[in-house]
This record gives sequence, C-alpha cells and structure tokens, in this order.
Amino acid sequence: MKLYFSPGACSLSPHIALREAGLDFELERVDFATKKTASGEDFLAVNPKGLVPTLRLDNGEVLTEVPAVVQYIADLRPESGLAPAAGTFARYRLQEALNFVATELHKGFGPLFSKECPDAWKEVVKTKLAASLAEAAVRFVISHSGISTVLVGMATPAEFEQALESIAAHPERYPLCDDRHRFFLLKRYPFQVIYRKTSEDRWLVVAVAHTSRRPGYWHNR
Repeated sequence: MKLYFSPGACSLSPHIALREAGLDFELERVDFATKKTASGEDFLAVNPKGLVPTLRLDNGEVLTEVPAVVQYIADLRPESGLAPAAGTFARYRLQEALNFVATELHKGFGPLFSKECPDAWKEVVKTKLAASLAEAAVRFVISHSGISTVLVGMATPAEFEQALESIAAHPERYPLCDDRHRFFLLKRYPFQVIYRKTSEDRWLVVAVAHTSRRPGYWHNR
C-alpha cells in the first residue's frame, strides 16, 4: 500500500492508523502547489480530486476521504481494536463521529490556510471554530458520560463572571460582530457575551447568545 500525504494535512489520521495497525506501507509526499509527488508522479492522475489522504492499494485500487480510509485500515487488522466490528451499532457511532468531524469541523479550517483570506477574518474564523469545538466537546461529554445538561450549565455563571471582568478591563479588545456590537466567547462553552458601548465609560451587555443558534435575535435590543 502507498499513502499519499502532505505535512500538516488530515492525511495524518490514516498515517497514525497504519502505524497502529502494524501494516506495511509506503509514504509518498504530495506538493499541493504543483500537484506532483516527491517521486515525480502526477498526483491528479492518482486522485483527480487532488486531495490527501489518498491510499493506493496493492491491487491498484485507490481509496480517498478520511472516514473511508481509516475504517478500511481498521478492518484489515480487526484485532488492533482501532474500530468496532463492522455491522455493530458501535461502528455506526464511529461513522457518525467521523462524518461530523469531516463535514462540520474540518471544512471550517479552510480559510486559515488561504492567502486570500484577510487576517481579521481569520481571527473571526478561529473564534467560531473554538465555539464549534467547545460545543462538540460538551455534547460528547453529555452523551457519553451520563452528565446532565443541568450539571454542565452550573459552571456557566463562573465563566460569565470571568467574561464580564475581561470585558470591563479591556472592552475594545474583542472582535466586532457588527458596527456597534462586540462579542466575547466563553471558551469552554458554545456561548458568547454580546455587548456595546453606551457612553464614554459604560458598556451594556445585550445578550448571552449561542454561537450558532438563532443568530442575531438580539439585534433589536
């Protein structure tokens, strides 16, 4: 087998899986700018999508996309315990998690690697990604540990108090969400404090809003 990869890309995931499974494989580095590999191959001839990871099997078949590739690797060595057995409900849970990461989280990182994306917008993207990751973590804890949403919510007042202290100390440090309002992200939870300036030395908290649900509902306040 040969794994086509690029440093810093999500091809790291199947690379780790191959190592953990103890399988024999070759590595072939891809240059995204030229679409050539380290040995001079035309990468688009291998994978017309031009993306990694790409796994070329010994029989010549080519497999792409992280969820498919890592599960294929796991099934080659089921005794490795890298994935639940195929056909079990636990396996579908794994597929659920892999697809959530691929579709809801992974694509959001794209602007951070774009030369055309302004630095100011990259900072906004980072904030939104942090919120998405925080929400995913909270949902995972709730669904897999038996911790209730009530207990998770009990920590929020402390986070809110810290947010108010930070805003009071440096009110103009935090990003604008429109021409009047700024927001402070509660780092461990998918919520943000929305506030605006009302006078030279006074700031009004308009809302504590979820980062993705009912966007902008507070605008008329």
